[in-house]
Amino acid sequence: MTTTAATLAFHSDGTVTFEGRTRQLSEVSSIAVMGTNGDDTLTVDRGMANPAIAISFDGGPGFDTLATAGTVISSRSVAVNGSTGTLYLDATTVTYTNIEPISNSGTAADMVFTLSGGDDQATLTQSGTTLTLASSNGTFELTTFTAPTSSLTIDGGAGWDAIVLSGPLTLGTAALTIHAEKITLASGTVLAVGTVLLDAADTVAGGPRNPLSDPRSCTTLATHCGNVEVTLQDSEVSSAGFTAQAFSGVVPDASDTLGYAVNVSSKALVSLLGTTRLAATGDVVLSASSTVGPVTLLKDYGDAAIVSSDAEVTIGGSSVVTATGEATVSSTSTVDAAAAPGSAGKSEGSPDSSGSSAKDAAVAVITVSTTALSRVTNTAHLEIAGDLALTATNHAALSGTGDASAAGSGAGIAVVTMSQTTQSVINSTSITPTMAANITLTANADGAGTAAAKASPGGSTANDKPVNDSSRANGQANTTDGSIGLAGALA
Repeated sequence: MTTTAATLAFHSDGTVTFEGRTRQLSEVSSIAVMGTNGDDTLTVDRGMANPAIAISFDGGPGFDTLATAGTVISSRSVAVNGSTGTLYLDATTVTYTNIEPISNSGTAADMVFTLSGGDDQATLTQSGTTLTLASSNGTFELTTFTAPTSSLTIDGGAGWDAIVLSGPLTLGTAALTIHAEKITLASGTVLAVGTVLLDAADTVAGGPRNPLSDPRSCTTLATHCGNVEVTLQDSEVSSAGFTAQAFSGVVPDASDTLGYAVNVSSKALVSLLGTTRLAATGDVVLSASSTVGPVTLLKDYGDAAIVSSDAEVTIGGSSVVTATGEATVSSTSTVDAAAAPGSAGKSEGSPDSSGSSAKDAAVAVITVSTTALSRVTNTAHLEIAGDLALTATNHAALSGTGDASAAGSGAGIAVVTMSQTTQSVINSTSITPTMAANITLTANADGAGTAAAKASPGGSTANDKPVNDSSRANGQANTTDGSIGLAGALA
């Protein structure tokens, strides 16, 4: 650029013009533009053309703007960081760096924004006909654009991302899709749109997290944290079909060097709160799902798992949901966890008189609390032309095995505890009752917990009296391998 403002214009006759010079596009394989030291603005105007060409723009120093104009079918923005990324405009690719804002004054049928690979904090607002997608923590570049005619998609990408919709947002009949771990319609949001999909999903796997850098909201003691939520707070939505779904999945790595003990928290929430009004000329689907495992802890000698799994859909406050189609409200919690210490004996500790270790040989502990809750509460109500179904499903399969049979001495201990809360309920005190063609409430819980312990031949040395003393088992303590003179198994 020789000046701080320039336009790269593509014409329907197959030519391209930049700073007064016009060339045949067939003679150009790529275009690179370097900004000045000032505050530059480069406009890429495709008009009605669709050139299959790669463009790069380095804004350099200063406050630099990338503007796009023209008509496209598909516009896709992929951010790398707060000043770098790529625009895909049909067949045209625009790579940018050292850019501050991006302005799109053109029209598109479908628009997709993929945010950075970090933990994005995004806001979507509108002033007049101009929408603004901005980052409150600087992980991607601010972009202004006009509403697409067919669909708008915002994808948080990698990382744990939070997206807030605020104020009036009018997209006409265009569909809105948002993928992020936390999605919020802030108080005062008025959204008018075609179909809506609010998809909050988070899958966590591997070893323990660093609670100091993890943006998820869990207790500090949690080694593994899954946390997703969709919240409509004092907001209004007018749409065709409406879907809000939250999924949290956590699978700890049992082979991790710190895998002797895990403290797992998995939470998925969908909430309509305050004075929220949701009016859909189609179906409404609200669903929350939390899954932990399957995982089997296999570390030597002792394993412990503390698991909390929570899936909740709440229509509360004075919220009102209306739909000309059907409505489904569902919550599902699933936990599959086991602990089976991989070695039967310890070599640590001082040996007893027989020369065997006096330490516990195999200890397995599993403590699980699960919740599946679908509810219409406070003074909220629903008015559904079709059928309304509220379901809550709670599944837990737990297994603990403390097998010390291969050790010379020591105890085999297995402890499994489980607490389940499963509710599908309409307990609103609204003067206007919840109405539908048919209303179905279903709550299903199944929990299976097994604890198995096998003693070592020498048993445990921690008792003041032998287990086969006449005042105790009186010789009845034994295994298929023979009698045990000392207590050795607890399940």
